[in-house]
Amino acid sequence: MESVMREMLTGIGGYERCVTEFIRVSSTVLPPKVFHRLCPELKNDGRTASGTPVYVQLLGSDPALMAANAKIVAQLGAPGIDLNFGCPAKTVNKSRGGATLLKTPELIFDICKAVRNATPVETPVTAKVRLGFDDDSQFSEITDYAIRSGIDELTVHARTKTQAYRPPAHWSRLKPVTRKYAIPIIANGEIWTPSDLATCREQSGCDAFMLARGALCRPDLGRAVKAHTENIAVTPMTWPEITELLIYFFEANGARYGRKYAINPLKQWLVYLQYCYPQAAALFAQVKRIRDPDDMLCVLLRSTHKLTTSKAA
Repeated sequence: MESVMREMLTGIGGYERCVTEFIRVSSTVLPPKVFHRLCPELKNDGRTASGTPVYVQLLGSDPALMAANAKIVAQLGAPGIDLNFGCPAKTVNKSRGGATLLKTPELIFDICKAVRNATPVETPVTAKVRLGFDDDSQFSEITDYAIRSGIDELTVHARTKTQAYRPPAHWSRLKPVTRKYAIPIIANGEIWTPSDLATCREQSGCDAFMLARGALCRPDLGRAVKAHTENIAVTPMTWPEITELLIYFFEANGARYGRKYAINPLKQWLVYLQYCYPQAAALFAQVKRIRDPDDMLCVLLRSTHKLTTSKAA
């Protein structure tokens, strides 16, 4: 499902790179078909249809196993490999993955170093961390171990695991790191608007930023941020344009994964869209109990027809 979203958002514009959802590395070297399934862009030189590179993200705690899987990913032609040390999900953390590794910065070093050594130097290796697990007392140590491993970039979600996604994001905690290290430090967390990004830039000292939930809430956020940075006026996407995207998202997921599997992702996206488009709440109320793909498509098409009729009137 995520590959369809990547295709749509990068088609709208403003993004220089995407990262896949994490691929869990737990007990074996995964076959190529797993990486192709979760990153179908690998069959297109690792890029979306609009040409945006897609890094493959791995999550795990065994340095040797992570390195072996990273080697496969590099051989498949991934433009880059990203390592997840930030996921706060309990199920992930219980199996020694994601943010729980923030408790052991030495292990983060070992994983990053092993992956870096196992992959070609021309394949970027990046990592994502948080400020810490329970608190940010180890943040300096976490970043030092990660960067000394030889990674090319570090993304920091400016909250601890315990803080999860509760606002605010503590962007100012990144400034000492951006000043200390030569590699790019990418800020992440609570960037919902172009003005949020401008504030984050000022407080963090970062020149690169990762958009996550904000991009789901506002599909043209990347384009809007780029335009704002270049002082160019751009018209936000309208709700009729969003409804066209909803139909495309539903049908593309149905064609790629099976129609019955396209229903829940659409509902989930509508929940995010409510942040910027109140019309999404009304549409969600209409479709939240739908289980049949044909019924879902009918509601979406009817919604578009009403918008078109209203505009014509």
